[in-house]
Amino acid sequence: MKNGEIYTIEGSDEENESVNQSIRDIQQNPLLTQEQRRTKVEAEITKYMIQNRREGISKVSNVMSGIRELGIEFNKEVDLQGDKLANVVQDMEDANANTKKGVGELNKYADTMKGKGTKMIICLVVLILVLMFLLYLIFK
Repeated sequence: MKNGEIYTIEGSDEENESVNQSIRDIQQNPLLTQEQRRTKVEAEITKYMIQNRREGISKVSNVMSGIRELGIEFNKEVDLQGDKLANVVQDMEDANANTKKGVGELNKYADTMKGKGTKMIICLVVLILVLMFLLYLIFK
């Protein structure tokens, strides 16, 4: 490091000022050799970079935790929708069975009505014949 060499640090103004002040203190220390100053400045910069990386990792970790929570919520919602779909399928199967049962009962009723209809027609014909016979006897 040459005397008066300037390092640029990216970060907040407060962090930059803190690191820059540490570097200035090291550079102005008359008891340190040129090599010691350079080593201390590099150590200070490395420390700052490590801190920034830790903060970055922490942010990434927080984002990943958020994504994990979203995944868990999504999984719960998918399970809930699966249950609802299973209920809809069961309801459709029940409706199908009830419809088949209803059709069977309607067919039985139709058969019963056919038999009763035939009996009614026979009774009506017999009744008409009896009435005709009675009318014949009365008007004879």
